[in-house]
Amino acid sequence: MNGFVLKALDGSEIKDWRSWTRPKEPYQWRGGRSAMELARAWFVSPVPLCPSEITDLFASHPRTAGLTLLEGIPEHVTSLPERGAGRNHDLVLRGRGPNGDVVISVEAKVDEPFGETIGSYWDMARTSVAPSRAPERIKTLLSMVFGAKASPDAEPWRGLRYQLLTAVAGTAIEACRRQADTAVVVVHEFLTEQMDDKKLKVNTENLKTFIGVLRNVPASEIRQGRLYGPTILAQGKHLSRHVDLFIGKAVFDWSAKDGTLTNQSEPRPHQV
Repeated sequence: MNGFVLKALDGSEIKDWRSWTRPKEPYQWRGGRSAMELARAWFVSPVPLCPSEITDLFASHPRTAGLTLLEGIPEHVTSLPERGAGRNHDLVLRGRGPNGDVVISVEAKVDEPFGETIGSYWDMARTSVAPSRAPERIKTLLSMVFGAKASPDAEPWRGLRYQLLTAVAGTAIEACRRQADTAVVVVHEFLTEQMDDKKLKVNTENLKTFIGVLRNVPASEIRQGRLYGPTILAQGKHLSRHVDLFIGKAVFDWSAKDGTLTNQSEPRPHQV
């Protein structure tokens, strides 16, 4: 991690978790919720350090084992195809691995949901009276990630979460912009005393389902602490190069009963 730096959107260096770039909505910045817990996780020492559970996640695959992180930017936004909001990365990282440059997007979660399904968003977009390019964006992102056969009108794609689709596509686009051939999406889950176990279970199942469809494996085989990939996203109109995509989940438990902060290495029964 020598030389690693965290930067604000204006380019200034972030030297303490309190100066972390704030999320768009002020209510999201509070203890026990994902934005603040992510900031704290990178400052358990006087200098920013990659959380051990994320380092372990990188070590789970030879393409990212030994990865050297160079730079991180919280709340970075990547523009997506068609008119509309971009992909808001909770933290985007640039690193160098054994096969060249790597771009990592961290999606922090306590029990905040992954949003609506692709199918429900598709139905709403097509029936909206307001002018929108949302239907075109949905089809474009699906094609980028899952290929031309993917349709928002058909399963299994219809039931997948749209936020995960934008996370994968946005990370691949960001990798191309930074001349990187490898993109990694990390869902960084924090177990806090404010979490709702039922919501956590829904998130776990949604992520397992998404990875299962992406990798064509049974969702029951997906585990936390492992990177899954590569899924090759082909060069095309919105990707200037082919991108090898990896995705996985890292978990940290801030809610130990005795008040200690412990790394959750063994999954609870309801977790990936």
